[in-house]
Amino acid sequence: MPKDSALKICLATSEMAPYAKSGGLADVSSALAQYFTRQGHDLRLLMPMYAAIDESSLDVSIVPELQDMEIQVGGQAVSYDIVSVKSEAFELEVYMLRCPDLFHGPYMYGGYDEHVRFALLSRASIEMCQRLEFAPDIFHVHDWHTAMVPLYLKTLYAWDKLFAKTKTVLTIHNIGYQGVFGNHVLGDIGLESSTEQLEPEDLYYGRVNFMKTGVIHADLLTTVSPTYAREILEPEYGMGLEQQLRNRHGALVGILNGVDYEEWNPESDPHIPHNFTAGKLAGKEENKKALAEEMGLSWYGIVSDAQESIRTAVSKELAGVPHQACQSHCLRKAGELTFQTDRNMKKRLKASFRQRLKRVERRIERLTEVDPFRPVLADYADAMRATLLEGGVAPFQLGGVRVFDDLSALA
Repeated sequence: MPKDSALKICLATSEMAPYAKSGGLADVSSALAQYFTRQGHDLRLLMPMYAAIDESSLDVSIVPELQDMEIQVGGQAVSYDIVSVKSEAFELEVYMLRCPDLFHGPYMYGGYDEHVRFALLSRASIEMCQRLEFAPDIFHVHDWHTAMVPLYLKTLYAWDKLFAKTKTVLTIHNIGYQGVFGNHVLGDIGLESSTEQLEPEDLYYGRVNFMKTGVIHADLLTTVSPTYAREILEPEYGMGLEQQLRNRHGALVGILNGVDYEEWNPESDPHIPHNFTAGKLAGKEENKKALAEEMGLSWYGIVSDAQESIRTAVSKELAGVPHQACQSHCLRKAGELTFQTDRNMKKRLKASFRQRLKRVERRIERLTEVDPFRPVLADYADAMRATLLEGGVAPFQLGGVRVFDDLSALA
């Protein structure tokens, strides 16, 4: 990338693989850091040094400019350092906020002082840039934990011309977690004099919402996919932030999360017993067998990315089939699910199937006409009858997906 196109980026995140991970945020933070660097951008990444991180396994370097730092949070002066970390597992330099007084517990999240910890992380990322004289073009923050950075730059640090041209980006990974606290924390997080910048309704009801504040004040909002960007504009998925997101609709962008093909490669994955490729899929079947043996199962559990209603309905309706009666696995292809049975057990399976059909019919009788599960069971019962009477493949619907019971051996 030409030097005049390279950006200075500060990325503040609560977790990053391989050092600390509770979900996809850690993977995305790690992948973004590597991508930005490969593209020639100048990156500074800050995350907490959690107590669970083993410093002895890391190459930790003292950064003289980032020692003996202090911030007023939680009604007191909190001392902290920021160190530079490298490791064999991750070649890029990562800055870690080291504050044992706050990040001392066994867990990354939760606790009575959670608002203080992540207010510190947010402000420390800004003060790290100040100490390093690093003027970021982009301040990239993630989820509620660092969502206060845009407002901090407009209030507590508005005086510093270092950030005069800085733009902020908030990426929403999981809108269900918003960092909502009582408004008594305003003093703790240094915003008691900036209430005019907060959502009036929240203040009226005595609360502060970190994520909502970020949505209001960030220059750009991104989510993990274009579909999610559309979904969170509606009450069903917006989790109470849909109005603020609609207000910022022009600044909301969905960017589909990718996959790191170096890490998620079944051809070389060391965590599966049998590797496979797109051209040689035999290893997939062997992996299923190995998993069943490891879990002590005599059949293959249903695995698909179909809707939750499908998984729930199928698991309930196949519960009556004895494990020893058949080995069953689920294949998903072109929007269709196929359950294949072991023909060697056809007689026992057929008898079990008949018994199950009777139980399903009795259960249907007990359900009200408006019960949403009734039509699912009715469709399933019809398919069972067709299978028993006609043999072969019997299609039916579950959650909008066509499903086939391959019981042709029962004809």
